[in-house]
Amino acid sequence: MVQSFTSANRDPLTTSLFEALSERVEVRHFSWSQAIAGRYDILHVHWPDHLTERRGAFNTAFRRLMYLLLLLRIRFGRPLLVRTLHNIEPHEARRGSEQALLRLTDRWTNAYVTMLADTPLPSTAPSTLIPQGHYRALYDDLDVPESEPGVLLFFGNLRAYKGVPDLLDAFGTTTDDRLQLRVVGRAVDKEIGESVERACRNDDRISAELGWVSHEQLAAEIGRAELVVLPYLAMHNSGTVIVALSLDRPVLVPTDSSTLALSAEVGPGWVHTYDPPLTSTAITTAIDALRGAPPRGRPELSGRDWRQIAAAYVETYQEALFRRRRRQHV
Repeated sequence: MVQSFTSANRDPLTTSLFEALSERVEVRHFSWSQAIAGRYDILHVHWPDHLTERRGAFNTAFRRLMYLLLLLRIRFGRPLLVRTLHNIEPHEARRGSEQALLRLTDRWTNAYVTMLADTPLPSTAPSTLIPQGHYRALYDDLDVPESEPGVLLFFGNLRAYKGVPDLLDAFGTTTDDRLQLRVVGRAVDKEIGESVERACRNDDRISAELGWVSHEQLAAEIGRAELVVLPYLAMHNSGTVIVALSLDRPVLVPTDSSTLALSAEVGPGWVHTYDPPLTSTAITTAIDALRGAPPRGRPELSGRDWRQIAAAYVETYQEALFRRRRRQHV
């Protein structure tokens, strides 16, 4: 049995993984009472820093105490800790007690899952390479409009590392009045949200929907886009790129080993890259290339089927449990 994320989770990756895993093993949604006192074999964590965050000083202190108890349960009890590494570092810098808890998490992890071959590991625990799954099953039954020429889209939570201010600056210096920029997502970083609102007031080609949007709304936003622009300062692995490709929309992303590998995987014309920083020239060059040689068919995502991915996760769990039994009998 695997202890997973909360039932309130709305992330498409963990939702898709939960459904695929449920066909093979017993999976329970995460709750603090079950995680600390319940019976289970594996605790599978995706973003451990999400378990240490809370609003307010008292709530934060209490949450971190609970997380410490959970780590102690993992370290000295029955369950094993398996972690999927989505990022090299947490989205925001961590300090003090939170940083100490995350270091303990690294030290007491029993097995890692990486989505890219070059992901650095925080400790010497064994790792397995399992790619991020696609989201076609989630979006194919939704109403997706035809793309509209000149519509550029950024979507996802607005955080510092995603380069939204750079996108606003670069788009602001484009001279084509037929271009439109749409920014959709929750402003986790308040200052970035304010910068988007200012840009909307100063340039009538820019519009935004700052808040959580449903899968139906997101499908409509992505569908209207001619090009999805994601100028991340640190890309490494991005579920947002896979969401766009799952809906058959080309993306513009910074050049690095992961985006070049993705471009080769999905086929010509789907992944356009630029050497940072993002400029108006990079945007117009990508649009010209897209219109000059539009991609054919759909992106190649067959290697990202969730049933295959679930099977690989189950094998990872079983290997972790086998290693523990072998140590116990030595």
